[in-house]
Amino acid sequence: METTNNITVLSSFIQAWTNEKNSPEIFPYETDLITEIRNHINTQQQIIDKNLEQIKEEETNNNDSQLMFLTNIMLMEVERLNYLLRSYLRMRLDKIEKYPVYILKNQQVRESLSKEEQQFLAGYFKLFEKHMKNSFLEKLPKPLQKIDDEEEGMVAKPDVNNYVACKINEDLGEVQFLEADTFNLTLKKDDSYIINYDHIKPFIQSNKVSLI
Repeated sequence: METTNNITVLSSFIQAWTNEKNSPEIFPYETDLITEIRNHINTQQQIIDKNLEQIKEEETNNNDSQLMFLTNIMLMEVERLNYLLRSYLRMRLDKIEKYPVYILKNQQVRESLSKEEQQFLAGYFKLFEKHMKNSFLEKLPKPLQKIDDEEEGMVAKPDVNNYVACKINEDLGEVQFLEADTFNLTLKKDDSYIINYDHIKPFIQSNKVSLI
């Protein structure tokens, strides 16, 4: 990645990580962004390996010291990115484990997962279903044995009415929100709010608002 594009991609990835961390529900998998991050990590690792070979082969001098310093900086960056990438993927798996039935029943959410996450969901749901039946469902009357019965409150769902902290990325003008009472807010760039997640969700998905 070129330097400017590199910075843009890294910034976008950190924001995707922050959004995922602070959102009550799972966001669509960032396929292109994750691919670019992985490619960047691999490229940086190749440069690091080449530098380490050069340092090992040559006698120690000032240039070697500078090269070692730069290599160590690159190593720290790669370790940080690997940590954030693992954390991002782990947070998503945690949400899949927390809301397996809801995600499986919701086609739009299910199809927004990566192929690997969809496979994980299918496998996890089978184990979850077996555990629930063996634990207590099989002892209940047949009408109550469904684990996907929303009317009986069997399906755990993300609480989209949670309040979240967010930052406005561009001027959005006056926006009307509906709660117990209707109210208007003038959303200006760089302003921050604590607001109902469900109200602000469409703006997060269009990158007009970021969670913080």
